[in-house]
Amino acid sequence: MKTDIEEDKLNKVFNYHQQTKHGFHRSAEGPGYLDWKNQPDPFRRYHGTQLISLPLETEIESSLYDLLYYPDGNLTQAFNLQTISCLLRHSMALSAWKQAGESRWALRVNPSSGNLHPTEAYLLSPALDSLSSTPMIAHYTPREHGLEKRCVLSNALWQLLTEDFTQPVFFLGISSIYWRESWKYGTRAYRYCHLDVGHALAAISLSAASLGWHCQILENCSAHQLRILLGLPDDYKDETEHPDCLIAITQTKIKRPVLSLPDQVIKQIALCDWQGEANQLSRSSISWDAINTIASACEKPATELTASTQVKTIEKTAQLFYSTLKAHSVIQQRRSAVAMDKQTDMQADQFYQLLSRLMPGQVETPFNVFISVARVQLIFFVHRVEGIKPGVYCLIRDPEVLTELKLLMKKEFVWKKPKTCPETLPLFCLIEGDVRSLSQQLSCQQEIAADGCFSLAMLSRFEKTLQQTGAWLYPQLYWECGTIGQVLYLEAEAMNLQGTGIGCFFDDPVHEFLGLQDINFQTLYHFTIGGALHDDRILTLPAYNISK
Repeated sequence: MKTDIEEDKLNKVFNYHQQTKHGFHRSAEGPGYLDWKNQPDPFRRYHGTQLISLPLETEIESSLYDLLYYPDGNLTQAFNLQTISCLLRHSMALSAWKQAGESRWALRVNPSSGNLHPTEAYLLSPALDSLSSTPMIAHYTPREHGLEKRCVLSNALWQLLTEDFTQPVFFLGISSIYWRESWKYGTRAYRYCHLDVGHALAAISLSAASLGWHCQILENCSAHQLRILLGLPDDYKDETEHPDCLIAITQTKIKRPVLSLPDQVIKQIALCDWQGEANQLSRSSISWDAINTIASACEKPATELTASTQVKTIEKTAQLFYSTLKAHSVIQQRRSAVAMDKQTDMQADQFYQLLSRLMPGQVETPFNVFISVARVQLIFFVHRVEGIKPGVYCLIRDPEVLTELKLLMKKEFVWKKPKTCPETLPLFCLIEGDVRSLSQQLSCQQEIAADGCFSLAMLSRFEKTLQQTGAWLYPQLYWECGTIGQVLYLEAEAMNLQGTGIGCFFDDPVHEFLGLQDINFQTLYHFTIGGALHDDRILTLPAYNISK
């Protein structure tokens, strides 16, 4: 039985979600124009801290790209300065600089809607050779590829913090600055920030897998506990960083996942000597009441959920499909396509291989970062896949959802499995035909949704799931979508194609097309993959100046 406070928070979530939908005749409230002089600084710095430079070049050899999805214990690296640097270099760092005329901007390994990057990362580390002689909490600075040491912990305090772990461990914390997104996107920015969290989670998990490591979110921690651990201020000013999650990184699988940290130790950390003052990102900022309200309603309490499974058995599929590709090369070359060429095709076996990488039961990484997953099913608008007829298809990532969706969706959908589809993939054709105009229309009339090999909508369980769990789960629905998006980005690069996340789509028209008449399922993210068109007027420059 939910309390009145819990019901009120849920109502705020449902109201916000409805309020921030785009439709044919209205858009979610936004700023109306871009105040370029007041654009938020994309780089957070803490003035008055010691900056630890991380090596840009290491002797660590990249694993094969395919092995990202099935971490190999034989490749497990030790925790040290070189490997921590490698982890961050291939998850949260810069990947390139772009320049057009006098304008210059940075791209990052982890994508962001509008390249705005609201996501910050923090390292909680034991004493490690060449990194720090003491346990510490540090902020990662992607522009410098360094760590700002914010808090020193005693060895005794670190041992108490990690007493439930039976092996060496360190942590990465993730936070979001909503103002960086709302500056451009207004009220819908909260959605986009949490899609970016999902991309960051997948980027970290896959980078860790390239080192043979394993990731697990500490799902029971409260936002208040995370705020203390990351050294974030406890207020809701416009530039505030909001704590999202804490990831435990270990060298082998955690057989019994640790879902929280000792609260009494976290209270001791709050009393430690914290260094540094955060830089101001803009001269002024706009306060969006809708974002303040939803952020407050979704602030996570400490929970007592238990892990539903122990270590999962993974049914491996075509493991070495891209047998010669190196993981770090694929990760570094990831880009978002601005436009598609309307002609490049994908082969059916490539398409099926891509789908297998999106199935939590068929790959180890990155979905093992979550305890609970597969709330999101995928609706594909197939345009140019050799061996698969154009049309609308549904990939069922949770077998328990199939019967429910058949009852809820349009009766004329055929739910027929393609003849060439592998037995292990629950892919169903709903309708055949040219759906390029339909996919473009549903994705805010954006041509990129029609001009590639396919586009897709990510359909998440919604109302009943939130009612059963709580308002705090709302952002985590977007995390799963962002995680799926990051896999799609890398798979596109592996095929010499490119992908693009689509945050602008007409929410309810998508539901109407599918025949969904309530809010038990909602579309939360769109995506497209195809042959990219490149603008030769834009220069690509190295991410960092590496002296030889």
